[in-house]
Amino acid sequence: MKITMGPLTNVRIKTGGRRTTQPAHPHYRGRPPRGPADEIYFLNDASETVPAHGIIRVTGATLLGDQNLLLGDKPSTTLSRLYLVNDCLDVPQDEIGRAFLSLPKLALYDTAATPAYGEGWGPKPSEWKLFKGYPGFTILGNHASGSVLAEGGRLDKLLGKTDAAHAKAASGTVSVYIGTAGSESDSTINVTAYNKFAAVATTKWVWVEWSNNSWYLTAAEC
Repeated sequence: MKITMGPLTNVRIKTGGRRTTQPAHPHYRGRPPRGPADEIYFLNDASETVPAHGIIRVTGATLLGDQNLLLGDKPSTTLSRLYLVNDCLDVPQDEIGRAFLSLPKLALYDTAATPAYGEGWGPKPSEWKLFKGYPGFTILGNHASGSVLAEGGRLDKLLGKTDAAHAKAASGTVSVYIGTAGSESDSTINVTAYNKFAAVATTKWVWVEWSNNSWYLTAAEC
């Protein structure tokens, strides 16, 4: 299939905190080709190269030339409700890459565990791979050579524990917990959630859900 590029041949990239005009990534020079609805173009805003099939944390969006691009970074302790899977090319810092949101896609995974169909895996802070028990993706199968077919989605509900006493009508920090039911552990990922119900003591199990641009406590251990 022949893809026709548009007239745009340069994009602005970050250089020393300023955006300047530089040649686009050779694979995506010109206007990015149109593709499936879940095919997304991003600017690598991380301080390192995004590996092929790596997991990307969405941090925002930017307009480069006449193109709207998502800003992508390495997963961290700051939760993103959206994570992308990079396509089959490495994307150096400050260059444009192609990624996918929710289509089944080959993604890097932690080979210390073996993924199985239906399991929940997700991004781990400071890693480009999927790790077992973390939220964000469902395993579909076909794992080989460090990658596995997985499907992502928006994160709207999380299990966690309160980091401190959480008063009614106030916001507080919740540590997100991951792992097998009955032996969950702290993921080191935190979210700030609002409590509209009764006060909750410290280190209590809670469910948090996304609504109206905020995380809310929706259930809590007595």
